[in-house]
Amino acid sequence: MGQIIDLNSWEEGLPGALTRTGGGGLLSRGYLADQPAVALVEDAETMQYVLTNRKSGVEVESADSTYHVKPDSRHRTVVVATDRRLLVLVGREAGDERTTIELAEVTGVEVSVGRRNGRLTVSRADDTTWRIPTDADGLDAVAGYLRDAADAWRHVEDLLASVDADLSLATRLSETGEYDRALSTARGTQDDIEAARSMAMRFSTEHPGNALHERPKAAEARQRATVAAVHVARARDAATIGEQRFGDSDYEAAQEAYERAREAYDSALTVEAGGLDDHKQIRAERDKAAAIAERIRDSPLPDAITADRAAVAADDPATAATQWETALARYRSALDADEPDDVLFGSDPEQIRDRIGTVARSLTAARRTVADDAMGAGDWYADAEQYEAALEEFAAAAEAFDAALATATESYPDAVPHLEADRAALQQRIDRAQAALNGEDPGEDRIQADDEPEYELSATLGEVDGPTAIADAIAPLTTDAALAELPESTAERLQRLDGAGVTRVVSDALDATDWSTRAASPRMPFDLLATRGTERMGVFVTAADSELTADVVDQCAGVTGAAGTDAVMLATTATIPTPVEEFAAERDARLLGRESLAAIVDTQGLTVPTPVE
Repeated sequence: MGQIIDLNSWEEGLPGALTRTGGGGLLSRGYLADQPAVALVEDAETMQYVLTNRKSGVEVESADSTYHVKPDSRHRTVVVATDRRLLVLVGREAGDERTTIELAEVTGVEVSVGRRNGRLTVSRADDTTWRIPTDADGLDAVAGYLRDAADAWRHVEDLLASVDADLSLATRLSETGEYDRALSTARGTQDDIEAARSMAMRFSTEHPGNALHERPKAAEARQRATVAAVHVARARDAATIGEQRFGDSDYEAAQEAYERAREAYDSALTVEAGGLDDHKQIRAERDKAAAIAERIRDSPLPDAITADRAAVAADDPATAATQWETALARYRSALDADEPDDVLFGSDPEQIRDRIGTVARSLTAARRTVADDAMGAGDWYADAEQYEAALEEFAAAAEAFDAALATATESYPDAVPHLEADRAALQQRIDRAQAALNGEDPGEDRIQADDEPEYELSATLGEVDGPTAIADAIAPLTTDAALAELPESTAERLQRLDGAGVTRVVSDALDATDWSTRAASPRMPFDLLATRGTERMGVFVTAADSELTADVVDQCAGVTGAAGTDAVMLATTATIPTPVEEFAAERDARLLGRESLAAIVDTQGLTVPTPVE
């Protein structure tokens, strides 16, 4: 009738049911017509059992019909059970009939056994039932394996379907700018991924084959990619806001936005290998955002323009004076800078000099207004014989006049004579009020200052335009030429380190991310030994001048378990080709590439040693 072969106990190479084709001879049948069964088994699968029958073929029953698929007179039926699927093959001269039943689709497995023959019945999720006549000997073992495998596959697939749904939701949330919810949703899939991995590991430990063990890895990779993509989307959104605020000359908001962009880019770059498709592009965007934020923070011109505008908009002369004082100091710093025409804050020095004159006049006028107001209040208190209060107001007026005189002496000399006259008149008021407070004769009534001079003390509140010309000359850092002037990035500095330097940085980076590292002993195959809780990891380190190949990764992965390690990591500043990265994932070897290492250095504030020339 047929045959059942347990491939796990087969010791004579592959049986003919898997390798032979053709129509057979006079007294025997062949197996398949087109290809041997083994040619249809994928490399990632492990064959478990082979079931055959000569004439009966396969019976398929659905809700409204039943049909038979039978081999012709020169061929047989071959069913291969792997660790992923049932491959049902019915040999025919005109072309073999092929059907795949994924184990995740199997909802029930039954057997019926006669004296010599048996029948395997497999129910699928599409409500079809497949009946496969075969030998009775060994059929229970086949059914037991299929039940265990189907249960494990369904459980894992259910968990991963939930992961896929949540990651799709995370992507949609990211597209609408709900980045916190997107990250929370994406990271929340970790429990289901861990449960799927645990189930797959348990099944793979009990049964040969790695197909189920490999299945959660795609979900892990997608989760990493989704988390990284959310961080990148947030970073680009923040950078766009920064550019808009910069264009509006709202430099404080622009700096904050670019800082947020840098932080989000750093988060993306620290996602484990496979999370980002283009580390180099993301690193360039990150470095640009960081450079702009730093230049906004360090340049005096944004502060000058911001304070200048605040002063122009102020209704209170004291507030205006405070803002113009800041603006004046920052404009002077900008004018004295070594590179007043740098690519980010390019402006005409003559424009700044003109604005310094306007701001100095405005500051002088505002301080004089503050002084006049305080002196008027002092006069009122003096007339009311409240001399202590009068002296307090006069003191405030004196401070404002002295400040106005200092500014005028340096930048507005035409105002100095009038301000000196005002200050002398104030001093007479102070002397008279002090005498009255002391019970002495205050003397003649307060003396007014001389008549107003012929010049006009300009730039009073509400009469000064903002620093439009200077602000209009500022443009965001967007050109390639500007990018070429950025300082050397952390990734570029890491690339210039030798092996000892890279090892030091890798050790610092792991220590900063909850690992505890130490140099491996000479008897160990590793460069570093890292521990975190009960987990032990061997770390290999290579510099940028080392070629990273699949063979290198294979050698590293091959010593997993040495010195009691649970995992191995290859940390490198060399370029990691995509095929090598994919091979490392297949071999369960962790990679810490140059960009990820640079991101840890940046976010943790680590020091990169000086390269050895």
